[in-house]
Amino acid sequence: MDKFDYNLLLIHIPGFQHIGDFLTIRNMMVGIAPEIRTLIASRSGDTLQLPDNALETINSLPTLIFSPAPLGLPDQFRGTRLIAQSTTKMKEYGLLASENLPFPKSNHISTLADLDDLDLGERFVIKPNKGKQGEGVILVTASACKDIVRSRYGESNLDLIAQKAINTGLKPASYRVFTVLGEIIYSVKYESRTVDVEQSIANSNFAPIAANSTQDRFMELVEDQEVLALAKRIHQKFPMMPVMGQDIVRDVDTQALYVMELNSGGWTWHLSSNFGNRYRAQFKLDYYGQFNALETITKALARSTIARAS
Repeated sequence: MDKFDYNLLLIHIPGFQHIGDFLTIRNMMVGIAPEIRTLIASRSGDTLQLPDNALETINSLPTLIFSPAPLGLPDQFRGTRLIAQSTTKMKEYGLLASENLPFPKSNHISTLADLDDLDLGERFVIKPNKGKQGEGVILVTASACKDIVRSRYGESNLDLIAQKAINTGLKPASYRVFTVLGEIIYSVKYESRTVDVEQSIANSNFAPIAANSTQDRFMELVEDQEVLALAKRIHQKFPMMPVMGQDIVRDVDTQALYVMELNSGGWTWHLSSNFGNRYRAQFKLDYYGQFNALETITKALARSTIARAS
C-alpha cells in the first residue's frame, strides 16, 4: 500500500481549466513528490464532485487545498486553503503600496466631486474598480472627465478608479504574466493594432486605452527579464494568493515598470480555459512550452504542500 505524508486537493472548474492539466499534475507528482497524495475535485455550479471517501481521506493527513478560482468549501475539510478570493483593484493597489511595489497613482471615485483636484495630469485613466479584459478602461482629458463619467456611469454611487496615465507608446501595450505560487508560467505581450489614441482624444476627449481589450489586439510570447523579475517578486510577497494574472506596463519615456492589475481573484488559468484557447490558437501561443508550465506548477505545488499543509 502506498504511504503518503500529505494530501493535495486540486479544485477543477470546467471551462476555466481543462481537467487534463490537473490529471497531468497528479501524474507528475508521483515522480516529483511521491509522499504527496493528489486528489482532484470538480465543481459544477454549486456542487463539488469529490472522489469516494474524499472527506475521510483529506482529514487523515495534513492537506493543502488549491483552487485557481474562488469557491466555498465545507468547514469540515481540514487543510491550508490556497483559494483565489474575489477582490477589487483598489484593494490590490493597497497591497502593492504596503510592499512599496510600483503602480500608478490611483484614486477611488464614488461621486463626480471626487474628480476635482486629482493632480493626475491633463489626461488620466478612468477604469471600473471591478472589471475584466480591459472593459471600460479609457483615457480622458481632465477638462472633459466629469461629462464623460456622467454620461457613462451617472453622478453618484460610482465605483471607479482615476489613475495616472502611463505612456506605453503610439499603440497601447502591456504584458500579462501568469504566475502560480510565485512561479512564472507564461508571459505574453498585448498590443492594440487599431486604436488611434490621439485621434480619438481629439474627436471625443477620450480613448480606449487597455491593450488587453479583446478587440483588435495582437499577442505574442515574450521574455522581458525585467518584467519577469518584477512579476516573480510581486507574487512572492503574497504567498496566500494561489494565482495571479499580472498586467504590467512599461513607460516608454522612463522605461519604468508599473503594475496595473494583479488579477489575484482568479479566473486567469488561460493555459486551457475556453477563453484562453481562442487566443492560443489565433496567435499560436505555446503557453505550456514557454516555461514548462505543468512541471513548474507541479514543483511549486509540491513545495507548498510540504511546507504549508495542515
